[in-house]
Amino acid sequence: MMRHLPVSLSKVEYGILVPLLVLFALTFGGCATLHSSTDRENLSGMESGVHPPPTARTLYAMSRILASQGKEEQSELVLLRLVAEYPGFTPAYCDLAEIRLRQDSLEEAARVVSKALEIAPEDPIVLNNAGVCALLQGDYEAALDNFSMAAEIMPREPRYRANMALAMGMMGRYDESLALYKELLRTKDAEYNLTVIREIRTWNTLFGRLERGVRTLAGQAQGQQQTAEQTENVSQ
Repeated sequence: MMRHLPVSLSKVEYGILVPLLVLFALTFGGCATLHSSTDRENLSGMESGVHPPPTARTLYAMSRILASQGKEEQSELVLLRLVAEYPGFTPAYCDLAEIRLRQDSLEEAARVVSKALEIAPEDPIVLNNAGVCALLQGDYEAALDNFSMAAEIMPREPRYRANMALAMGMMGRYDESLALYKELLRTKDAEYNLTVIREIRTWNTLFGRLERGVRTLAGQAQGQQQTAEQTENVSQ
């Protein structure tokens, strides 16, 4: 079973740090390490005297073990080998994308998930993860599309509909967002989530204006410097 990408609104647009205790189901879907399969492969190799190349499941189990030991760099190398040798093994892409998020490389995470989506366009976990990347990139419409498709394929999974509600809220569709949250949460929690979303949108707007102002001032300063240099050259 593949892992769902964790979502943190600290990564949405301008990095507003807001605690969202009930907004997401952040539990990871446990991935089967298949130790029994690995053991059978090792026994087979011992009996024949020939060690076959590791299967996708063996490499994946190895990457998960390394990750559990805090050896993320080694785990990443195994995952890179895995996607190179077994490009159709989608769980590896999901784990690799999660590593990229932890490395604050959102664009690379989105690229990795896009590859998984090409392989498994109707896998709800991959669709959800694509939605997460779109959400963190500020493309809320694309995020909603992916979350909606995931929810349609697996309607009993509440996190997909919760993520739909989030995307709706970030698009300013507050009534729809609140109604969907109320299907999943207590009214108090649903209203809390919507309040947080409103605050994030407000702060993002303010930070957007601030960023544009800084860019304008920087452009003016550069123009003044160029003018001064030109004037100095003429005087010489």
